[in-house]
Amino acid sequence: MNAKAVVFDFNGTLFFDFKENEDAWDLTCQKYRGYGLAKGEFSRFAGMTDTACASLIFPEGSKEKIIEIYTYKENLYKDLCIVHGLDLADYSREFILALRERGIKTAIASSAPTMNMDWYIPHFGLDKLFDVLIYGREDLPSKPNPDIYLLSQKE
Repeated sequence: MNAKAVVFDFNGTLFFDFKENEDAWDLTCQKYRGYGLAKGEFSRFAGMTDTACASLIFPEGSKEKIIEIYTYKENLYKDLCIVHGLDLADYSREFILALRERGIKTAIASSAPTMNMDWYIPHFGLDKLFDVLIYGREDLPSKPNPDIYLLSQKE
């Protein structure tokens, strides 16, 4: 392998939490707009920041209301992850360690909010697995825009 670095997304790549995210958004929608997610609505959120997701669901929300909404959602989400006993994807830890043994740098470039990554990092020991962790960047456009991945090249 001639690679000098490998950049990973986190949610849905190293951590399979699709159901927990969808369920948390569904419950949040029920609380804040009176009805849950419409069929297929959650698929629009892939790779987006919490601010972008909450703004799509609650376009009339003030900045403070959007923060309240996604904070509520993230607390539900973390509870669901704990209840379901989620862990990193099978063999991902071994793969990352094998890359590092070969001198290949590893990075995470994630749209996950700071409140989540600050929870994941100690829970999964991500700071010991990765050379660079980029996350919580509300100043970058949401994926599929490549800016967050391009930023990892500079780190």
